[in-house]
Amino acid sequence: MKFVIILIISIMVIGISSNANSESIKETEYLDHDLMEKASNLAELECESYNDCGPLDALQIYEKMLMINSDNEELLLQRNLMLMEVGNFDVRETNGDYIVNVQQIVRDRNGSLVSVIENAGADISPSLFMEKHLDEKEENAEYYKKEIVKIGDDEYVKWRYEIQMSSSEEYRKFNGKTISWQIIPNAIMKTTPGHAAELVDLRINLITALFPAINVDIGDSTWKITEVFKKI
Repeated sequence: MKFVIILIISIMVIGISSNANSESIKETEYLDHDLMEKASNLAELECESYNDCGPLDALQIYEKMLMINSDNEELLLQRNLMLMEVGNFDVRETNGDYIVNVQQIVRDRNGSLVSVIENAGADISPSLFMEKHLDEKEENAEYYKKEIVKIGDDEYVKWRYEIQMSSSEEYRKFNGKTISWQIIPNAIMKTTPGHAAELVDLRINLITALFPAINVDIGDSTWKITEVFKKI
């Protein structure tokens, strides 16, 4: 008799647990649906500025949802479209949310210092995709460090990495800009009249830094030191 009672209680507990899980799944589905609808509505708005940009708000929603469901193809497609739609912002317009410092160092073939210049301005993609790009710099940078720093009363995540752009330039040129970019394979759907829709690669420019133009001569070596700050 005691065994029968325990069995009945166990079945009841399993049933309650199953119903609770079902309700939790339904709530998650409703939540995802509501977020997708909200993001879709925001994506239709104009992007007036960094502080008033519906597509940027939509991008942030899609990226947060992808943190939970990274393989969702619809979310990936919408995220990619929003990355294109939003583009980059002048860091001076981000109210201190982002800071970008870039130095370019040029030495001649004998190793003597020719010039050190810093960026006069910079544009940045305020996205988790950009942060992932910075994290991946650890794999190929000569020097890399990510840390939490404090500037005034604010805390920032700071990425710093150094990359040798050239050990010996093959021809004379002027440098006035550097771009950090990344390719997303099969990122967006392209339609051409008379042809089936197809997925195509997408190049995303994530950080663009402008310099006063400098001359780089044949045989010169060039280094780039990049620091990116994001307010926490």
